[in-house]
Amino acid sequence: MDSAGWGWLVEEEDFRLEYVDARGDLHAGPLEVMWPARFEAAGQVRTFPSYPGQRNFPGWYWAATGAELVGYESWVELGQLMRLDCDPDVVAMASQPFRFSWRSGGRARRTSHTPDYFVRRRDGTGVVLDVRPDDGIEPEDAVKFEVTAAACARVGWGFERVGVLDPVLAANLRWLSGYRHPRVRREPVAVELRAAFARPRGLLAGVRAVGDPIAVLPVLFHLIWRRELAVELEAGLLSAATQVRPVAGVAECVPHRLWIGRAVESPATQFDLADLPEIVAAQQRHYRLLRRHGPHVLNPCYAQCSLFWHVLMQHGYRISDLSRRLVRLQPRPTRSVRPWDPKRYAAFYPEIVTSMALYASPYWRRLAMYTDEEDFRAFHAEFTRRLPNESTLRTTAKPWFIQQLRVIAHTIQDAAEKNALADAAHSSLEAAAAALKSG
Repeated sequence: MDSAGWGWLVEEEDFRLEYVDARGDLHAGPLEVMWPARFEAAGQVRTFPSYPGQRNFPGWYWAATGAELVGYESWVELGQLMRLDCDPDVVAMASQPFRFSWRSGGRARRTSHTPDYFVRRRDGTGVVLDVRPDDGIEPEDAVKFEVTAAACARVGWGFERVGVLDPVLAANLRWLSGYRHPRVRREPVAVELRAAFARPRGLLAGVRAVGDPIAVLPVLFHLIWRRELAVELEAGLLSAATQVRPVAGVAECVPHRLWIGRAVESPATQFDLADLPEIVAAQQRHYRLLRRHGPHVLNPCYAQCSLFWHVLMQHGYRISDLSRRLVRLQPRPTRSVRPWDPKRYAAFYPEIVTSMALYASPYWRRLAMYTDEEDFRAFHAEFTRRLPNESTLRTTAKPWFIQQLRVIAHTIQDAAEKNALADAAHSSLEAAAAALKSG
Protein backbone atom coordinates (compact mmCIF):
# COMPACT_ATOMS: atom_id res chain seq x y z
CA MET A 1 0.00 0.00 0.00
CA ASP A 2 1.74 3.14 -1.14
CA SER A 3 0.55 6.54 0.00
CA ALA A 4 2.04 9.86 -0.94
CA GLY A 5 0.92 11.13 2.46
CA TRP A 6 3.09 8.60 4.25
CA GLY A 7 6.16 8.85 2.03
CA TRP A 8 7.01 5.21 2.61
CA LEU A 9 5.61 1.76 2.04
CA VAL A 10 3.37 -0.34 4.30
CA GLU A 11 2.57 -3.81 3.04
CA GLU A 12 -1.18 -4.51 3.24
CA GLU A 13 -0.67 -8.07 4.45
CA ASP A 14 1.68 -6.80 7.18
CA PHE A 15 -1.02 -5.26 9.40
CA ARG A 16 -1.21 -7.25 12.62
CA LEU A 17 -3.53 -6.90 15.58
CA GLU A 18 -3.43 -8.16 19.15
CA TYR A 19 -6.08 -7.88 21.85
CA VAL A 20 -7.01 -9.23 25.29
CA ASP A 21 -10.38 -10.97 25.54
CA ALA A 22 -12.80 -10.67 28.46
CA ARG A 23 -11.07 -13.60 30.23
CA GLY A 24 -7.67 -11.90 30.03
CA ASP A 25 -6.24 -14.14 27.29
CA LEU A 26 -4.02 -12.50 24.66
CA HIS A 27 -4.82 -13.12 20.98
CA ALA A 28 -2.69 -11.99 18.03
CA GLY A 29 -2.69 -12.44 14.28
CA PRO A 30 -3.13 -10.74 10.89
CA LEU A 31 -5.78 -8.03 10.78
CA GLU A 32 -7.74 -9.88 8.08
CA VAL A 33 -8.12 -12.86 10.45
CA MET A 34 -8.68 -11.01 13.74
CA TRP A 35 -11.13 -8.29 12.70
CA PRO A 36 -14.43 -10.22 13.30
CA ALA A 37 -13.71 -10.45 17.07
CA ARG A 38 -16.09 -8.57 19.37
CA PHE A 39 -13.65 -5.87 20.40
CA GLU A 40 -16.42 -3.97 22.19
CA ALA A 41 -16.22 -6.75 24.83
CA ALA A 42 -12.41 -6.86 24.96
CA GLY A 43 -10.24 -6.01 27.92
CA GLN A 44 -7.72 -3.18 27.83
CA VAL A 45 -4.62 -4.22 25.91
CA ARG A 46 -2.77 -1.35 27.58
CA THR A 47 -3.17 -0.04 31.14
CA PHE A 48 -3.13 3.64 32.05
CA PRO A 49 0.14 4.82 33.64
CA SER A 50 0.13 6.55 37.00
CA TYR A 51 3.05 8.55 38.41
CA PRO A 52 3.81 11.60 40.58
CA GLY A 53 3.28 14.89 38.80
CA GLN A 54 1.03 13.35 36.16
CA ARG A 55 -0.70 16.08 34.13
CA ASN A 56 -3.60 14.05 32.72
CA PHE A 57 -6.41 12.54 34.80
CA PRO A 58 -7.24 8.89 34.04
CA GLY A 59 -10.31 7.22 35.48
CA TRP A 60 -13.39 5.07 34.88
CA TYR A 61 -16.73 6.23 33.50
CA TRP A 62 -19.94 4.27 34.10
CA ALA A 63 -21.54 4.06 30.65
CA ALA A 64 -25.32 3.65 30.53
CA THR A 65 -24.66 2.06 27.13
CA GLY A 66 -23.86 -1.46 28.24
CA ALA A 67 -24.08 -0.62 31.99
CA GLU A 68 -20.33 -1.04 32.49
CA LEU A 69 -17.20 0.91 33.33
CA VAL A 70 -15.13 2.28 30.44
CA GLY A 71 -11.69 3.77 30.96
CA TYR A 72 -10.52 7.24 29.99
CA GLU A 73 -7.04 8.75 30.12
CA SER A 74 -7.85 12.46 30.12
CA TRP A 75 -10.67 14.96 30.44
CA VAL A 76 -10.71 15.16 26.65
CA GLU A 77 -11.38 11.41 26.43
CA LEU A 78 -14.05 11.68 29.14
CA GLY A 79 -15.87 14.28 27.05
CA GLN A 80 -15.81 12.00 24.02
CA LEU A 81 -17.00 9.06 26.15
CA MET A 82 -20.04 11.07 27.27
CA ARG A 83 -20.76 11.95 23.65
CA LEU A 84 -20.65 8.26 22.67
CA ASP A 85 -22.74 7.21 25.66
CA CYS A 86 -25.42 9.73 24.68
CA ASP A 87 -25.52 8.55 21.04
CA PRO A 88 -28.47 6.17 20.46
CA ASP A 89 -26.65 4.61 17.49
CA VAL A 90 -23.86 3.36 19.77
CA VAL A 91 -24.51 0.00 21.45
CA ALA A 92 -21.08 -0.75 22.97
CA MET A 93 -17.58 0.70 23.37
CA ALA A 94 -14.25 -0.42 24.75
CA SER A 95 -11.15 1.48 25.82
CA GLN A 96 -7.67 0.52 24.55
CA PRO A 97 -9.29 -2.33 22.60
CA PHE A 98 -6.31 -3.61 20.59
CA ARG A 99 -2.83 -2.85 19.33
CA PHE A 100 -2.05 -2.41 15.63
CA SER A 101 1.47 -3.04 14.35
CA TRP A 102 3.14 -2.85 10.95
CA ARG A 103 6.52 -2.61 9.25
CA SER A 104 7.47 0.31 7.07
CA GLY A 105 10.32 1.37 4.84
CA GLY A 106 11.89 -2.09 4.89
CA ARG A 107 12.64 -1.85 8.62
CA ALA A 108 12.75 -5.03 10.70
CA ARG A 109 11.31 -3.30 13.77
CA ARG A 110 7.52 -3.02 13.85
CA THR A 111 5.70 0.24 14.54
CA SER A 112 2.72 -0.12 16.86
CA HIS A 113 -0.29 1.97 17.84
CA THR A 114 -3.11 1.43 20.35
CA PRO A 115 -6.30 3.33 19.44
CA ASP A 116 -8.24 4.89 22.30
CA TYR A 117 -11.66 3.34 21.64
CA PHE A 118 -13.52 0.77 19.58
CA VAL A 119 -17.20 1.61 19.08
CA ARG A 120 -19.91 -0.77 17.92
CA ARG A 121 -22.84 0.96 16.27
CA ARG A 122 -26.44 -0.22 16.25
CA ASP A 123 -26.25 -1.31 12.60
CA GLY A 124 -23.34 -3.62 13.45
CA THR A 125 -20.53 -1.54 11.99
CA GLY A 126 -17.38 -0.68 13.92
CA VAL A 127 -15.66 2.67 14.39
CA VAL A 128 -12.14 3.15 15.78
CA LEU A 129 -11.49 6.40 17.66
CA ASP A 130 -8.28 8.19 18.48
CA VAL A 131 -8.71 11.12 20.86
CA ARG A 132 -6.13 13.88 20.57
CA PRO A 133 -6.53 17.68 20.69
CA ASP A 134 -5.61 19.40 17.44
CA ASP A 135 -2.65 21.17 19.04
CA GLY A 136 -1.32 17.93 20.53
CA ILE A 137 -0.66 15.98 17.33
CA GLU A 138 3.01 15.43 16.60
CA PRO A 139 4.15 14.42 13.07
CA GLU A 140 4.74 10.84 14.25
CA ASP A 141 1.18 10.73 15.66
CA ALA A 142 -0.29 12.01 12.40
CA VAL A 143 1.42 9.19 10.49
CA LYS A 144 0.08 6.59 12.95
CA PHE A 145 -3.44 7.97 12.62
CA GLU A 146 -3.21 7.84 8.82
CA VAL A 147 -1.96 4.26 8.81
CA THR A 148 -4.65 3.26 11.34
CA ALA A 149 -7.33 4.82 9.13
CA ALA A 150 -6.06 2.81 6.16
CA ALA A 151 -6.04 -0.41 8.18
CA CYS A 152 -9.61 0.23 9.36
CA ALA A 153 -10.78 0.87 5.80
CA ARG A 154 -9.45 -2.55 4.76
CA VAL A 155 -11.95 -4.33 7.03
CA GLY A 156 -14.88 -1.93 6.68
CA TRP A 157 -14.43 -0.02 9.94
CA GLY A 158 -14.75 3.71 10.22
CA PHE A 159 -11.95 5.76 11.76
CA GLU A 160 -12.21 9.11 13.52
CA ARG A 161 -9.60 11.31 15.11
CA VAL A 162 -11.50 13.51 17.53
CA GLY A 163 -10.38 16.26 19.87
CA VAL A 164 -11.85 18.64 22.42
CA LEU A 165 -15.64 18.82 22.46
CA ASP A 166 -17.41 22.09 21.78
CA PRO A 167 -17.60 23.72 25.25
CA VAL A 168 -21.39 24.23 25.11
CA LEU A 169 -21.96 20.61 24.06
CA ALA A 170 -19.55 19.39 26.75
CA ALA A 171 -21.32 21.40 29.46
CA ASN A 172 -24.75 20.11 28.42
CA LEU A 173 -23.53 16.50 28.28
CA ARG A 174 -21.94 16.80 31.73
CA TRP A 175 -25.26 18.02 33.13
CA LEU A 176 -27.37 15.40 31.38
CA SER A 177 -24.97 12.59 32.28
CA GLY A 178 -26.06 13.00 35.89
CA TYR A 179 -29.45 11.61 34.81
CA ARG A 180 -28.23 8.80 32.57
CA HIS A 181 -28.88 5.90 34.97
CA PRO A 182 -32.09 3.90 34.28
CA ARG A 183 -33.20 4.37 37.92
CA VAL A 184 -34.06 7.98 37.06
CA ARG A 185 -36.73 6.88 34.60
CA ARG A 186 -40.37 6.85 35.74
CA GLU A 187 -42.41 5.47 32.89
CA PRO A 188 -45.76 7.19 33.64
CA VAL A 189 -43.96 10.55 33.77
CA ALA A 190 -42.01 9.69 30.59
CA VAL A 191 -45.27 8.98 28.74
CA GLU A 192 -46.73 12.31 29.86
CA LEU A 193 -43.57 14.17 28.86
CA ARG A 194 -43.58 12.67 25.36
CA ALA A 195 -47.21 13.80 25.03
CA ALA A 196 -46.41 17.27 26.40
CA PHE A 197 -43.61 17.70 23.85
CA ALA A 198 -45.48 16.15 20.92
CA ARG A 199 -44.97 19.60 19.41
CA PRO A 200 -41.88 21.74 20.11
CA ARG A 201 -42.21 23.95 23.17
CA GLY A 202 -40.12 25.50 25.92
CA LEU A 203 -38.48 23.11 28.36
CA LEU A 204 -39.99 24.48 31.58
CA ALA A 205 -43.44 25.07 30.07
CA GLY A 206 -43.68 21.42 29.02
CA VAL A 207 -42.44 20.23 32.41
CA ARG A 208 -45.00 22.31 34.31
CA ALA A 209 -47.74 20.91 32.10
CA VAL A 210 -46.86 17.45 33.48
CA GLY A 211 -46.35 18.21 37.18
CA ASP A 212 -43.98 19.44 39.86
CA PRO A 213 -40.69 20.41 38.13
CA ILE A 214 -38.66 18.93 41.00
CA ALA A 215 -40.14 15.50 40.23
CA VAL A 216 -40.46 15.85 36.46
CA LEU A 217 -37.19 17.50 35.42
CA PRO A 218 -34.95 14.47 36.20
CA VAL A 219 -37.12 12.28 33.96
CA LEU A 220 -36.99 14.89 31.19
CA PHE A 221 -33.19 15.10 31.37
CA HIS A 222 -33.05 11.29 31.21
CA LEU A 223 -35.22 11.29 28.06
CA ILE A 224 -33.04 13.97 26.46
CA TRP A 225 -29.93 11.94 27.32
CA ARG A 226 -31.55 8.87 25.77
CA ARG A 227 -32.51 10.97 22.70
CA GLU A 228 -36.17 10.10 23.20
CA LEU A 229 -36.77 13.84 23.18
CA ALA A 230 -34.54 16.21 21.25
CA VAL A 231 -32.87 19.56 21.92
CA GLU A 232 -30.06 21.43 20.15
CA LEU A 233 -27.24 20.61 22.55
CA GLU A 234 -24.71 22.83 20.76
CA ALA A 235 -26.97 25.86 20.35
CA GLY A 236 -26.75 27.03 23.97
CA LEU A 237 -26.75 25.90 27.56
CA LEU A 238 -29.91 24.15 28.68
CA SER A 239 -32.38 26.60 30.18
CA ALA A 240 -36.08 27.06 30.87
CA ALA A 241 -36.55 28.44 27.35
CA THR A 242 -34.72 25.64 25.52
CA GLN A 243 -36.96 24.22 22.79
CA VAL A 244 -37.70 20.51 23.28
CA ARG A 245 -39.15 18.53 20.38
CA PRO A 246 -40.17 14.94 19.65
CA VAL A 247 -37.85 12.40 18.00
CA ALA A 248 -38.85 10.08 15.17
CA GLY A 249 -37.85 6.59 16.25
CA VAL A 250 -38.72 4.41 13.24
CA ALA A 251 -36.65 3.09 10.40
CA GLU A 252 -39.31 3.74 7.80
CA CYS A 253 -42.17 6.07 7.19
CA VAL A 254 -44.53 3.19 6.41
CA PRO A 255 -47.46 5.18 4.96
CA HIS A 256 -45.14 6.99 2.52
CA ARG A 257 -42.82 4.00 1.85
CA LEU A 258 -39.66 5.96 2.72
CA TRP A 259 -36.52 4.80 4.51
CA ILE A 260 -35.77 7.38 7.22
CA GLY A 261 -33.61 5.23 9.50
CA ARG A 262 -29.91 4.54 9.91
CA ALA A 263 -27.57 7.20 8.48
CA VAL A 264 -30.41 9.29 7.00
CA GLU A 265 -29.77 12.74 8.39
CA SER A 266 -32.28 14.89 6.50
CA PRO A 267 -35.34 14.56 4.23
CA ALA A 268 -33.05 15.08 1.23
CA THR A 269 -31.27 11.79 1.98
CA GLN A 270 -34.40 9.66 2.45
CA PHE A 271 -35.09 7.15 -0.30
CA ASP A 272 -38.10 5.42 -1.79
CA LEU A 273 -39.07 1.85 -0.89
CA ALA A 274 -42.09 1.60 -3.19
CA ASP A 275 -40.44 -1.18 -5.24
CA LEU A 276 -39.28 -3.10 -2.16
CA PRO A 277 -42.41 -4.08 -0.21
CA GLU A 278 -40.48 -6.69 1.83
CA ILE A 279 -38.62 -3.89 3.64
CA VAL A 280 -41.89 -2.16 4.50
CA ALA A 281 -43.35 -5.50 5.65
CA ALA A 282 -40.26 -6.03 7.84
CA GLN A 283 -40.91 -2.73 9.64
CA GLN A 284 -44.52 -3.72 10.27
CA ARG A 285 -43.32 -7.08 11.62
CA HIS A 286 -40.80 -5.23 13.80
CA TYR A 287 -43.69 -3.29 15.38
CA ARG A 288 -45.63 -6.50 16.02
CA LEU A 289 -42.61 -8.15 17.65
CA LEU A 290 -42.10 -5.11 19.85
CA ARG A 291 -45.70 -5.23 21.05
CA ARG A 292 -45.50 -8.99 21.65
CA HIS A 293 -42.14 -9.32 23.41
CA GLY A 294 -41.55 -5.82 24.77
CA PRO A 295 -38.50 -3.55 24.41
CA HIS A 296 -36.56 -5.34 27.19
CA VAL A 297 -36.24 -8.36 24.86
CA LEU A 298 -36.49 -6.85 21.40
CA ASN A 299 -33.97 -4.03 21.79
CA PRO A 300 -31.06 -6.42 22.51
CA CYS A 301 -32.34 -8.67 19.70
CA TYR A 302 -32.17 -5.72 17.31
CA ALA A 303 -28.66 -4.72 18.40
CA GLN A 304 -27.23 -8.26 18.26
CA CYS A 305 -28.89 -9.31 15.00
CA SER A 306 -27.85 -6.09 13.24
CA LEU A 307 -24.23 -6.70 14.18
CA PHE A 308 -24.44 -10.41 13.28
CA TRP A 309 -25.73 -9.87 9.74
CA HIS A 310 -23.16 -7.29 8.78
CA VAL A 311 -20.35 -9.63 9.84
CA LEU A 312 -22.07 -12.74 8.45
CA MET A 313 -22.20 -11.32 4.92
CA GLN A 314 -18.45 -10.71 5.11
CA HIS A 315 -18.05 -14.44 5.73
CA GLY A 316 -19.85 -15.47 2.54
CA TYR A 317 -23.46 -16.02 3.67
CA ARG A 318 -25.55 -15.35 0.57
CA ILE A 319 -29.28 -14.84 0.11
CA SER A 320 -30.41 -13.94 -3.40
CA ASP A 321 -33.27 -11.68 -2.21
CA LEU A 322 -30.81 -9.61 -0.20
CA SER A 323 -28.43 -9.34 -3.16
CA ARG A 324 -31.33 -8.27 -5.35
CA ARG A 325 -32.28 -5.55 -2.88
CA LEU A 326 -28.72 -4.25 -2.80
CA VAL A 327 -28.68 -4.01 -6.59
CA ARG A 328 -32.07 -2.29 -6.65
CA LEU A 329 -31.15 0.23 -3.97
CA GLN A 330 -27.63 0.91 -5.17
CA PRO A 331 -26.89 -0.44 -8.66
CA ARG A 332 -23.15 -0.95 -8.45
CA PRO A 333 -20.95 -3.87 -7.35
CA THR A 334 -21.87 -4.95 -3.82
CA ARG A 335 -18.25 -4.94 -2.67
CA SER A 336 -18.09 -1.19 -3.19
CA VAL A 337 -21.02 -0.50 -0.85
CA ARG A 338 -19.81 0.68 2.54
CA PRO A 339 -21.24 -1.25 5.54
CA TRP A 340 -22.52 1.97 7.12
CA ASP A 341 -24.35 3.03 3.96
CA PRO A 342 -28.09 3.49 4.77
CA LYS A 343 -29.10 1.66 1.59
CA ARG A 344 -27.02 -1.35 2.57
CA TYR A 345 -28.58 -1.30 6.03
CA ALA A 346 -32.08 -1.12 4.49
CA ALA A 347 -31.26 -4.09 2.26
CA PHE A 348 -30.27 -6.18 5.31
CA TYR A 349 -33.27 -5.11 7.36
CA PRO A 350 -35.69 -8.00 6.47
CA GLU A 351 -33.02 -10.57 7.40
CA ILE A 352 -32.32 -8.70 10.65
CA VAL A 353 -36.02 -8.76 11.58
CA THR A 354 -36.35 -12.47 10.68
CA SER A 355 -33.42 -13.24 12.98
CA MET A 356 -34.96 -11.06 15.70
CA ALA A 357 -38.20 -13.05 15.52
CA LEU A 358 -36.27 -16.28 16.08
CA TYR A 359 -34.21 -15.01 19.00
CA ALA A 360 -37.14 -13.16 20.60
CA SER A 361 -38.97 -16.48 20.97
CA PRO A 362 -38.18 -17.92 24.44
CA TYR A 363 -38.46 -21.44 23.00
CA TRP A 364 -35.91 -21.02 20.21
CA ARG A 365 -33.61 -18.86 22.34
CA ARG A 366 -33.57 -21.57 25.00
CA LEU A 367 -32.64 -24.22 22.43
CA ALA A 368 -29.77 -22.05 21.18
CA MET A 369 -28.40 -21.75 24.72
CA TYR A 370 -28.64 -25.45 25.62
CA THR A 371 -25.41 -27.43 25.79
CA ASP A 372 -27.28 -30.48 24.47
CA GLU A 373 -26.17 -30.83 20.85
CA GLU A 374 -29.52 -32.21 19.67
CA ASP A 375 -31.37 -29.14 20.94
CA PHE A 376 -28.84 -26.81 19.36
CA ARG A 377 -29.04 -28.66 16.04
CA ALA A 378 -32.80 -28.05 16.09
CA PHE A 379 -32.18 -24.30 16.48
CA HIS A 380 -29.50 -24.33 13.77
CA ALA A 381 -31.87 -26.13 11.41
CA GLU A 382 -34.62 -23.58 12.10
CA PHE A 383 -32.25 -20.68 11.47
CA THR A 384 -31.16 -22.08 8.10
CA ARG A 385 -34.76 -22.94 7.21
CA ARG A 386 -35.88 -19.34 7.74
CA LEU A 387 -32.70 -17.85 6.28
CA PRO A 388 -31.24 -20.42 3.86
CA ASN A 389 -27.65 -19.87 2.78
CA GLU A 390 -27.32 -20.19 -0.98
CA SER A 391 -23.54 -20.64 -0.94
CA THR A 392 -20.97 -22.44 1.19
CA LEU A 393 -19.49 -20.57 4.13
CA ARG A 394 -15.76 -20.19 4.08
CA THR A 395 -14.02 -22.97 6.00
CA THR A 396 -12.73 -20.66 8.73
CA ALA A 397 -16.17 -19.09 9.12
CA LYS A 398 -18.07 -22.29 9.94
CA PRO A 399 -16.96 -22.65 13.59
CA TRP A 400 -17.39 -18.88 14.04
CA PHE A 401 -20.98 -19.11 12.72
CA ILE A 402 -21.92 -21.93 15.11
CA GLN A 403 -20.32 -20.13 18.05
CA GLN A 404 -22.09 -16.86 17.27
CA LEU A 405 -25.51 -18.51 17.12
CA ARG A 406 -24.97 -19.53 20.75
CA VAL A 407 -23.28 -16.31 21.87
CA ILE A 408 -26.10 -14.14 20.52
CA ALA A 409 -28.72 -16.15 22.41
CA HIS A 410 -26.81 -15.84 25.70
CA THR A 411 -26.18 -12.11 25.17
CA ILE A 412 -29.86 -11.42 24.46
CA GLN A 413 -30.97 -13.51 27.44
CA ASP A 414 -28.58 -11.69 29.80
CA ALA A 415 -29.68 -8.27 28.53
CA ALA A 416 -33.39 -9.19 28.73
CA GLU A 417 -33.00 -10.37 32.33
CA LYS A 418 -31.15 -7.19 33.33
CA ASN A 419 -33.79 -5.03 31.64
CA ALA A 420 -36.61 -6.95 33.33
CA LEU A 421 -34.98 -6.50 36.75
CA ALA A 422 -34.55 -2.79 36.10
CA ASP A 423 -38.22 -2.47 35.06
CA ALA A 424 -39.32 -4.33 38.20
CA ALA A 425 -37.18 -2.06 40.38
CA HIS A 426 -38.64 1.06 38.75
CA SER A 427 -42.18 -0.26 39.27
CA SER A 428 -41.46 -0.95 42.95
CA LEU A 429 -40.04 2.54 43.45
CA GLU A 430 -43.04 4.12 41.73
CA ALA A 431 -45.46 2.06 43.86
CA ALA A 432 -43.62 3.07 47.04
CA ALA A 433 -43.63 6.72 45.99
CA ALA A 434 -47.37 6.55 45.24
CA ALA A 435 -48.03 4.93 48.61
CA LEU A 436 -46.08 7.64 50.43
CA LYS A 437 -47.89 10.37 48.51
CA SER A 438 -51.32 8.91 49.23
CA GLY A 439 -50.41 8.31 52.88
